[in-house]
Amino acid sequence: MASPSLQGKRVLETEESNLQLRLNRIVIGPMWRPFMCIFTEMTKGKDPKEDLMTYFAGIKMKVNNKTFDNTQKKKIASDPSCSSFDITLLFRIIQVYCDKAKDQTGQVRIIPDDALLLHMKDIKEQRNDIMHGIVGLNKVRFDSIVQLLHDLLEKTWEKIEDVFGIDASKEVQKMEEDMKIIKEAPLEDLRVYYTELQALLDTEGVESMKENYKQYLSEAPDVHLLDESLATRQQTKILDVFTEMHILYEHGKKAIHFREWLTELEKERATQNKLSKFLLVDGVAGVGKTTLSRKIVLDWIYKNNTMDLLDDFQLLIYMQFRERHIKSLSALCLSVMPYMRGKVDLEMLMSLTEGRDIIFVCDGLDEKNDESQNLFKELLCYGEKRAITVVCTTRPEEIDRLTVSSQYAYLRIQVVGISQRNRSTFINKYFKSRRPDKDPQPLLNYLNKTAIRLQEHWRFPYNLMCLAMLWILAPTRINTLTTATELFEATLDEITKKLNSRQLDKDISSVDLEDLMKTFYHVALINHALGDIVLSDDSFQTLKSECLHKKLNWRTVISTFLTQNVSWSSSGESSFSFPHKGLQDFYAAKSILEKLYACTPDEEKVLSGVQKLLQESSYSQEHRKDILNSLNPLLSSQNDRTIREILQTIGKEASSSSQMEDIIKRSPNVLTHLAGILSYRGKVLVEKQAEELVQLLKESGIQTINQWLDLLELTKCDGTLCRLIAPQVIEDDYIVVEDSRVQAYASLLPHHSRTISTITVDISSDPQDIPCLRNLFDIISGRQEELSLYLKHEYEHPKLGGSCMEDKFQQLSNCQLQRFKGQLSLASVRQLPKSLTTLRISLAKSDHYLDLQPFLSELDKYLPCLEEFRLHIPAKAVDKALLSPIPKKGTLKLALVFSTVTEGILEWVAQVASALQPTSSMFDVVLLSQAGEIAASAIEMLAREGVRMARLEVTPRMNKEKPVRRLALKKLKCEFVPWTPAYEDNLG
Repeated sequence: MASPSLQGKRVLETEESNLQLRLNRIVIGPMWRPFMCIFTEMTKGKDPKEDLMTYFAGIKMKVNNKTFDNTQKKKIASDPSCSSFDITLLFRIIQVYCDKAKDQTGQVRIIPDDALLLHMKDIKEQRNDIMHGIVGLNKVRFDSIVQLLHDLLEKTWEKIEDVFGIDASKEVQKMEEDMKIIKEAPLEDLRVYYTELQALLDTEGVESMKENYKQYLSEAPDVHLLDESLATRQQTKILDVFTEMHILYEHGKKAIHFREWLTELEKERATQNKLSKFLLVDGVAGVGKTTLSRKIVLDWIYKNNTMDLLDDFQLLIYMQFRERHIKSLSALCLSVMPYMRGKVDLEMLMSLTEGRDIIFVCDGLDEKNDESQNLFKELLCYGEKRAITVVCTTRPEEIDRLTVSSQYAYLRIQVVGISQRNRSTFINKYFKSRRPDKDPQPLLNYLNKTAIRLQEHWRFPYNLMCLAMLWILAPTRINTLTTATELFEATLDEITKKLNSRQLDKDISSVDLEDLMKTFYHVALINHALGDIVLSDDSFQTLKSECLHKKLNWRTVISTFLTQNVSWSSSGESSFSFPHKGLQDFYAAKSILEKLYACTPDEEKVLSGVQKLLQESSYSQEHRKDILNSLNPLLSSQNDRTIREILQTIGKEASSSSQMEDIIKRSPNVLTHLAGILSYRGKVLVEKQAEELVQLLKESGIQTINQWLDLLELTKCDGTLCRLIAPQVIEDDYIVVEDSRVQAYASLLPHHSRTISTITVDISSDPQDIPCLRNLFDIISGRQEELSLYLKHEYEHPKLGGSCMEDKFQQLSNCQLQRFKGQLSLASVRQLPKSLTTLRISLAKSDHYLDLQPFLSELDKYLPCLEEFRLHIPAKAVDKALLSPIPKKGTLKLALVFSTVTEGILEWVAQVASALQPTSSMFDVVLLSQAGEIAASAIEMLAREGVRMARLEVTPRMNKEKPVRRLALKKLKCEFVPWTPAYEDNLG
């Protein structure tokens, strides 16, 4: 870390920086005083404690809200004395208001001589040049600038005397004295001044930054469903509920812990020998990126020691891309460090950070606007000149547009979400934070069901939070939720219930509610086109007008659906935003659907109404039938409006600067929800619409197989969509179906006609808990691809009653089954095709062995192509006296696996292995699970029973391996392989 005292010396050591600081001192002293004098003279009637805007209103001066930017508004509001106003703000006030304002006597205070205004303008321009830095500043040029400023200030004070009739001689004298002192002051005096400012930044400045962050960044997104009324809103604190997430790096190959982020980034910097560091954190909507960015900030504030190297940073600057109105890096630093306002000129602030280790945390690159994009470019350029660290979050679709200088060491990590094993932790923390009186165990039991754990959308923290709220409010709804769309539909239902409960007189009518929601969805889509989660003024007025038209309390309505925020980094003005970007995307999708079907008649409803009218009329039955038949072609006609046209129209209506391509790029989540809502509402896309939706999904950035599979897991697509999605997923000549992908592939395979060479079904959980697995069996049993079937749970935990898939195994003879792992009965093994090359099965009990014994004794007869056979025997599962050798013929690889091996069963293990040992041959592998610490004893026992093997494997790995290796070679004449901890549960 740099020392503040030494740093001041280093910064001022060069002549250029020394002279620059002297000019800065002239700006904030001698050059500022004439502006304050003019301002004071022109606002003589103002009380020092009176807000400037209140003063203007009192003298009937109309104030234009667009005169000042948000930073200036905040400055004016926070300082009634006006003593901290800088030259730029004072000039603006004088120029726009003071020469037009009447005081209490009715006198108009004007500047009769334009020369004074010209002098003021010249001073302001000189000030701007100085504060932006004079390039190539030397002593000669410095003396020239000082003389120019002296002459300009002298003329200005003379004009002030003429205009206001005051004696300015003392001010001129003070100006000359101050400029002489500043010009001739010893370098050490400048160092002291500079060091004092740095000390102020390091103490009160940083403390105000931390308080700012605590106030505005501590809360997690929430829809406030648990609050009885708007007045009782309780915020969910991020640090109270944060749960470790599953995060990957190196293109998704390695897992990385939150603690290791900065450590890995520093390794990259050292390896690449770069100046600065850039960490890109990407993930889909709702996966927890904003929570992670705020977690970094809060841990830095509280020194929580959860991320290595984080405490090394003296300054942490937080930036939200959704924020507007901040136009420079120095303005950003000042906005997060409010104490420094008025203490140091804006442009000088960044020089005070020299020598400080700074980390910039920038959240939501995908939500950027023109102003924040320019600010980010300035930030990145800043890091090309001095060492900084940047952590930036974004959705994946924005990554291709990001350009990072070669001066940065770059590391990208992907946030996957909360892993299965940590979801219970999140729920426990949420209940403790929000509803400590409620028992979370029933919800945890629900989440721990395998069928539920396999639903991909529960990895999203925001979805888990919504689930917890729904469990508390409407537990019966939970069992029906299988997709993210259904979760948001249920959440929306509860929000509308909450809205009605907050009405003072009666519920909102269904018609008014439908109109209100259409407007709300439309606003969500408009803001999506703008790329903004914060409502624009036009959107806010649209919602407010709709509420007033329906005679509803607009504050109650809007506050039920939206979150009110204070823009801490700009004007301090409040605004409304969607509680979460994922929820906004859901609303936007509903708007697209509503517009897509706006011109399509409800066929059933129309026919029912017409039929009723005809029955009440005097038309004959035959005539009524003709009329109804003539309506059918009209009602069956489809709306030919396209999704792309809807997005184009919305882009124009929003007056968005974004190109159509940009709007689509930020729409993958919206389009995914659209597919989900279509299924939820029972609507079917015609071929043309389905093709368009799939094409737009591809254009939005959904390209990889996992992204398409996620879409299928998060939604329920109809057959038309599945047929169009199948070629995107099944690109290679093989597929691997794991637990969480069974439902997706069961949807896709019936609609995929191209031949695949191999299908691997690799199931780790209990098959009876996997939705659609039996359906998948029916599908693959009729296909001709080479099949590998691994049912690991039944292999590791064989049951007396046999496999729950026993009836489906009868279809195996119809498949091109090459490899099988699981539990089989005698009836099932007889159905195995003779082409089988690998077989790994388990024994449940002695009866099971006796049942299979005829098969085991003639493996080569039943399975002539078998290349590998592995038999798993759980501890004490069979009576060793019943066993007989397994024949090993030809090149067959024969292995035995024993699970949960303890000291007490070593003798049984050795005797079972000896009894099953092939005559005049040996096992290729014997694997002893959980026997790492007793490996030496196991070797001795196996040798005593005469067991022969080519290799002995044990789990887990022991501390001292070499002696055991030597013992195995000596006693068993075999290779010894201890598995690493990652494979300690491996049962072959």
